Amino acid sequence: MLPDSSTLARRVRTRAVLLLLGTFLAGVAAGAGAWAGWSSVRRSQRMANMGSAFSQEGFLKLYDRSLDLTEAQKASLRPAFERHAATFLAINRKSLPEHRELNRSLDAEILQVLTPEQMPKFTKMQEGREKFLRGWAGDPPDSPSSPPPPAR
Repeated sequence: MLPDSSTLARRVRTRAVLLLLGTFLAGVAAGAGAWAGWSSVRRSQRMANMGSAFSQEGFLKLYDRSLDLTEAQKASLRPAFERHAATFLAINRKSLPEHRELNRSLDAEILQVLTPEQMPKFTKMQEGREKFLRGWAGDPPDSPSSPPPPAR
């Protein structure tokens, strides 16, 4: 027996709605995946840029990005950055142990309130921070000679 026209219309409408809903959800999932991938790449690029920020070229890149310097301005500023970069690095290296100790203290308090689901994300944040601090102190961010991240 064939279904009547109202039943057939209802089935077609239901299938169309489900198809549209499925397409929408697939688009949301694809967009979220693309956004997560893009954010991860951008974060990695920012960390790589900050790792060299206290070199003469790192300073120059930071200022150029903000001020859109001309080539003549860059050439004029390069010697000043060369003169001051070593002092910035020395200060950062000297204060690095204090930063790490402060981070350990704060981490201990943060760990007391995190859920088990949040722990892997926090660990990843700690690793990124340690990589940044190594670069901040003038060591290559992935340098094997750099001290390991603090124990958690």
